Amino acid sequence: MIVQNFKELRVWQAAMDLAEAIYRVTNTFPGTEQFGLSQQMRRSAISVPSNISEGFVREHLKEYIHFLSIAQGSLAELETQLQLSHRVCFINDTDFENISIKIEMLAKQLRSQRKALSKKSTNQDVSLTHNPQPTTHDL
Repeated sequence: MIVQNFKELRVWQAAMDLAEAIYRVTNTFPGTEQFGLSQQMRRSAISVPSNISEGFVREHLKEYIHFLSIAQGSLAELETQLQLSHRVCFINDTDFENISIKIEMLAKQLRSQRKALSKKSTNQDVSLTHNPQPTTHDL
């Protein structure tokens, strides 16, 4: 099966689920954090699926891989922010564990996606006009 739209990507769907969880949990943060850690976590969280989708619609495989790398960086930022919010008791243990698991699973998916696409990539700039995905089971 060939993926035609980024919304079909499991990695994008997982990233959207994570962003939704971050939005929900940051709604419980103190009002003093409205423009602080809460806002930064939301930006990091939405950056992940945004970069996955932007990379998917690019014309060249190397660009897609680059955007997946940016998504991985945003995910690492989010993990750091999650750790801090747990340390300062903005997030309870249950929410922390649940979100940490989502982050870990998404990180694995992103690494797998980049690895599979990198294998397809050569030193030449490969066009993505036909099938930017290795196969849907790799996603």
